[in-house]
Amino acid sequence: MRAVRSTLELADQLKVGSLSMPAISTGIFGFPKDKAARVILRAVSDYFNTQPTSRVHLVRLALFDQETVDVFLKEVK
Repeated sequence: MRAVRSTLELADQLKVGSLSMPAISTGIFGFPKDKAARVILRAVSDYFNTQPTSRVHLVRLALFDQETVDVFLKEVK
């Protein structure tokens, strides 16, 4: 969660309007995709709830395969 928040904070400092980030550590490090989805989505949501004037207007999640996409979509619902 800290990595996601730090990324968003840095994007704001650099006045970046959009960014992409991967499902951190779910590849070769084997972090569980369902847990990653919860953590990442919560971190993004929490950031914008606490930073309503953020310059970031678009966060893309760059997901490697359909399995990961499905896990993230399930978590969104």
